[in-house]
Amino acid sequence: AFHHHPRRFFLRATPIATDVAGIPPDDGENSETISYYWDAAYVPEGYVLDFTDISDLGTILSYKSQSGTYLDISTIPLNGTPTFDTEDTQKQEIRISGGSGYLYTTEDDSKTRLLLLYEDGFLIIGGKISQEEILKISNSLYKINIITNQEDLQ
Repeated sequence: AFHHHPRRFFLRATPIATDVAGIPPDDGENSETISYYWDAAYVPEGYVLDFTDISDLGTILSYKSQSGTYLDISTIPLNGTPTFDTEDTQKQEIRISGGSGYLYTTEDDSKTRLLLLYEDGFLIIGGKISQEEILKISNSLYKINIITNQEDLQ
């Protein structure tokens, strides 16, 4: 029988930033790479995909609006330690798409960041968007599998 231990993660908060560190269970799993990444079927109006950085070491999808603001969807392996700005934000616990974590929202609801922890990685969505928009995005998330060990995917 394959036994899963619940994973835990640490949030180390300073006045201006929060570091996240995942603690993988001791079952010999490789937590340094990830075989999929998250994308969203819904992004707010006016946002188009600007660039992607896709690898099994972590993936960033960066969407850009007509006014020049960015929306990033990042998938990071458990051994990654993302850091992000949490100054002047309110934090609430949240469960979405099979993950659990925290939603950070600025006082004026102009900037939000969602951190979710899964069995094998983190998902972080952030941008100059409202809490309502980030929840719409998170409810449209789907996984894309990464083809590994292929040399020339250009």
